[in-house]
Amino acid sequence: MTIENLKHGGIMENNSPNDPSLEVGQAGTNRWRLNGELHRVDGPAVEYTNGQKEWYLNGVWHRVDGPAVEYADGTNHWYLNGKLHRVDGPAKDDINGRDEWYLNGVWHREDGPAVGKKHEHGEAHWWLHGKHYSEADYNMLMFFRLSSKN
Repeated sequence: MTIENLKHGGIMENNSPNDPSLEVGQAGTNRWRLNGELHRVDGPAVEYTNGQKEWYLNGVWHRVDGPAVEYADGTNHWYLNGKLHRVDGPAKDDINGRDEWYLNGVWHREDGPAVGKKHEHGEAHWWLHGKHYSEADYNMLMFFRLSSKN
């Protein structure tokens, strides 16, 4: 198969068994697969013609240095080993203002609501390690955590 033929759909096999093969769909979507699973180390494993990009490692969403899914509308989702995960911000950053904070696949945030809108009138939900709290209980728990550190 030649590169020219790939523009119309097909698979381009690599010579090395450790390198993923490129599959180009009829609509122009590029997919890299290794042993039948979506997989690519040096870039997104799926690239759609609308600009959406998805990073996979061994068949699961995974990216260490940025969002594993970059949607065409600007929404981003961070995954690590197939689980929603981000330490320094929301793992789901929605362009409509809804942010969701996850740690190892469960809602979690220690400095505010784990789920909520960015504007003052949006909903808010407080979670720690996957357990839901009322705002008052969350604030009390965080107060006692901070007090015990001093």
